[in-house]
Amino acid sequence: MAITDWPADERPREKLLQRGPAALSDAELLAIFLRTGIVGKTAVDLARELFAAFVEDLPAQFEEMRRLQQQQQWEELLETAHRLHGSAAYCGVPALKDAIRKLEAATKGIGTDPAEIADLMDAVSAQIDRLNDLEQGAAPAP
Repeated sequence: MAITDWPADERPREKLLQRGPAALSDAELLAIFLRTGIVGKTAVDLARELFAAFVEDLPAQFEEMRRLQQQQQWEELLETAHRLHGSAAYCGVPALKDAIRKLEAATKGIGTDPAEIADLMDAVSAQIDRLNDLEQGAAPAP
């Protein structure tokens, strides 16, 4: 069923205007950015699929980042984090985006502190765990 056939108070754009962004799921927020679906799928359906694919790929991306961290390959870690930062921004995941932005900042320049990177990687890991919990329908950790 097309979103235009939904009750007005359940449509993502109207819901955003009436109740604010906190009332929308991540998929509904992403659907607003997408603006339209494809044949047979609403923008919300498509957003759910894109978000699920993003979350599903997170463990592999983080594993690569952890490998680069352990080998102290800071430039490669920065590049990998930057790609994930872009994906998090596009998918509307501000807490993960912010954690990765801090990691990026810490890996730039001379004098990268491995202990600081470890702490920031833990913060990124916590946000990934939170997203996995949300995607699986569990209550997220605070």
